[in-house]
Amino acid sequence: HGMPGQKWVSSRSEVRRMYSLFLFLSVTNDWYNDSCFLLIGAHCQFRGAAISAQILAVAVAFQLVGATILSWHTLDAQRWRSIATVFLPPAWLQILDPDLAGVSDYAAVVRCFTEDLAQGSLQVWYVVSVASNYQVLFSLLTSLPLALAEAAGSLRRSTDRESATHSPRST
Repeated sequence: HGMPGQKWVSSRSEVRRMYSLFLFLSVTNDWYNDSCFLLIGAHCQFRGAAISAQILAVAVAFQLVGATILSWHTLDAQRWRSIATVFLPPAWLQILDPDLAGVSDYAAVVRCFTEDLAQGSLQVWYVVSVASNYQVLFSLLTSLPLALAEAAGSLRRSTDRESATHSPRST
């Protein structure tokens, strides 16, 4: 709580830690909601449940393969570290190694456009055609907006990194 006028966040490292926590919570929330939707859909014999499982499997595989390739390239001098990316969710990589920020940004965009938007569409179909389930509604209200916000932030950071690498440096 501190003194009046004192800044709540006092350093860039604190902002990075807070962002890492947000990233961890949003990915964990997404996994939890996707898992619950698969179970709820299968239990209610929802036709989209099998499609949802296939989308999830393909999207996760695409994220892992892409993240591994990108980290292999990013960690040119330490390629052995890229092997660890196969065993970790790509979005958690940034928490463990800031050098892999581009990899986690890639994963966020891929997850949003290959998985979360498709899953969100299936969840809307479920709510409209089968039932209003509180867990599915919670997923629609949290996972999809978080995925879109994370993808937008990732695209912005990627553009900023690209601009920084191609801008003339002042002497």
